[in-house]
Amino acid sequence: EYPEGCPAHEESPFAFKFFCINECFKQGYTNILWVDASVIIRDNIFDVFNYIEAHGYFFIYNHDLGSWCHDKALVTLGVTREQSMLMPCLQGTNFGLNFKFEKVQSFFNEILTLATDGITFPGPHNNHNKMASKDTRVNGHRHDQTAMSVVALRNNMHEWVPGPEQ
Repeated sequence: EYPEGCPAHEESPFAFKFFCINECFKQGYTNILWVDASVIIRDNIFDVFNYIEAHGYFFIYNHDLGSWCHDKALVTLGVTREQSMLMPCLQGTNFGLNFKFEKVQSFFNEILTLATDGITFPGPHNNHNKMASKDTRVNGHRHDQTAMSVVALRNNMHEWVPGPEQ
């Protein structure tokens, strides 16, 4: 079952993450860590919660944004293709939010709006037949993490932990 108000995954891929987080927040939790089932926790998870408590959020750098954002999402996110090519993209598989921080609340509210706009989250995983973009630099669309990246940067949440590839 999806949380109340959550669009189906087919309608808005990965929107369920934010609706689940919202349910946790409604139950009184303020430091919330999202971890996909595929993630393996190798170190002390309390280190991550301490980081979230101190910094307000925990994001991991993944790759560049522009290669993984379809054209329609550029419009809703308010960035050009060239701007997007210079922006980092965070991982959507694991991230943390501390709702005691005003910028985190602002970030989260905007993500919930984008998750339900019918444009920003949906999109093809690849760029076969130029379905994501006519720009050959685009490989596909990364739904939630594309939106999260732009909104995080807009909210001055730019301190990201390097991913395992770095």
